[in-house]
Amino acid sequence: MVKQIDMIPEGLEFFLKAFEEDLSKPQFDNLKSWTSGILEGLSSVYEIGEKFSSKHITSLTRFMNESPWNHKELNHQRISWTTKILTSRYHKYYPIIIDDTVNKKYGDLLKGIGHFYSNTEKRVITGQSIVTSHLYTAQSDIPLFVDLYLKQEDLADGEEFRSKIDIAKDHIKKAPHLPSRQGVVITDSWYSGLPIIKETIQQAFEGIFALKSNRIVNFKGKKHQVWDLAKLQETNFELVTVEEKEYRVWTSKVTMPGITREDGKKPKKLRLLISQLKLANGKWSDYAYLLATDMSMGKWTILFLYRKRWKIESFYKFAKNAFDFSGSQLHSYQGIIRYFLLLFFAYSYLTLTRFPHFLYWGESRSLYKAFENSKEERVENMVTWVYNETKKGVDLHQIKLKLGFL
Repeated sequence: MVKQIDMIPEGLEFFLKAFEEDLSKPQFDNLKSWTSGILEGLSSVYEIGEKFSSKHITSLTRFMNESPWNHKELNHQRISWTTKILTSRYHKYYPIIIDDTVNKKYGDLLKGIGHFYSNTEKRVITGQSIVTSHLYTAQSDIPLFVDLYLKQEDLADGEEFRSKIDIAKDHIKKAPHLPSRQGVVITDSWYSGLPIIKETIQQAFEGIFALKSNRIVNFKGKKHQVWDLAKLQETNFELVTVEEKEYRVWTSKVTMPGITREDGKKPKKLRLLISQLKLANGKWSDYAYLLATDMSMGKWTILFLYRKRWKIESFYKFAKNAFDFSGSQLHSYQGIIRYFLLLFFAYSYLTLTRFPHFLYWGESRSLYKAFENSKEERVENMVTWVYNETKKGVDLHQIKLKLGFL
């Protein structure tokens, strides 16, 4: 029977070929099957096997749960390969965004199931807590790393507990340093504690961190909560426009307890930016507090870069809607991580199809349009195959048999 895996888009074939060298032939076939299925919006191993694999579905599950391929190394190759293309244009800064999401799930057999607060739904829901990091550059973005957060009670014997902060620090350590560019770690207020700020500085990245209103900073020799500074400096705010959004902004150098210069003796100078966004009704939003480790950054640059934090939220939304992010039923920790890494492959491919330096560039800058284009190209390839079969004199009944419709 002819499978749709034989009709994958030429661009996807080109993309995946870059990662073929370190995989066996069966492993590479499974990589193609999973990535093709995810790009079709499928997450069920049964559906992916039916459409995109000539092997039994147990081969697909073994590939994810047991097969001895190095998924971490393959992921590093993906990051290296895609960033070389995306960074062919020069941008001084590239944001490295860290956040987490709840992958809504049910079932006692699934690893990491618990009750977590969802920022999207504004309530506690049942699922898996997934920590990811994301890189944005040249008007494009790619996912970097993924980890499944496990509570103490979910750990098997010998497994070491890692908090979300521990996971985030590990992502910062592994994040790529791009030539002649400066990486900037960006987090919301939940991740902006001293451990993350220190790790960012130690790994030679800059950082822009959202602060909670009660965070203490030293300003002109006195300790202040940042909300107090907002009130004290209200008359000194200036107007700044960033990407057609208007802000009221005040900024100054500060220091923070526990953050020192490289010598460990003197406090490191940091830049505090307090802002309000002008809303559609003409009123101003609540204060937002941003802390930048790079004193050379101006108001516009800090706001512009921090706005890129929403790229990771857009990724979560797209992955859940287009890729059926929550549909996978893989049970093992390794299987879950490998599934998300292959989802990263699918997302990276779509990102590259929107980039003009990629061999098979599409016209659309919309991820959803690129997603639809990928599916339409597969249908076009199937139509071409059917047409060629009819030219060979193959009757319709045989064509349907080959396609598995009978």
